[in-house]
Amino acid sequence: MTGSTFTNSYDMFALRLQAKHGVKRRNPVYLSNSCVCFFREKSNSVFGQISFKFLNFLVEPDEILHMTNANGAVPARKSAIEKSELYAEGGLLNLFVQQLEGGVAVARPQTPAYPTITNTFKEVIWNIIAGADVKTELDNAVRIIEQDIQDNDGYPFVK
Repeated sequence: MTGSTFTNSYDMFALRLQAKHGVKRRNPVYLSNSCVCFFREKSNSVFGQISFKFLNFLVEPDEILHMTNANGAVPARKSAIEKSELYAEGGLLNLFVQQLEGGVAVARPQTPAYPTITNTFKEVIWNIIAGADVKTELDNAVRIIEQDIQDNDGYPFVK
């Protein structure tokens, strides 16, 4: 198996689960170097049961902290945040918890246009960093996003 030591620890966990259940097949659990899991088994199969156990393992607070300490993300579960020195009161990253709990941080817009919005915003930021005129870049972003919404008929809700 390839990948970082972090990924390999999960690979080994998956292999131990497979061995424990007498699974002869190599890998019902697939991991990328970013630790994204892909499962392709039926839930009622032995492989599906192993995948379920593996997912349960990944969402335990300690495992969430392993992942977020490695990738810099804010832990997604309060139980993990409560165990983290970084996010505890007085911790270096407690500001994120304050923002989440205080309503300062907001979820991304719930729109199918979100990929266009984020890609356009990313391009605008890079262009401004490279010296482009701020007003011109922002006006161009508005045109691109509005055109995408218009091209898709306002992204109407379809039942």
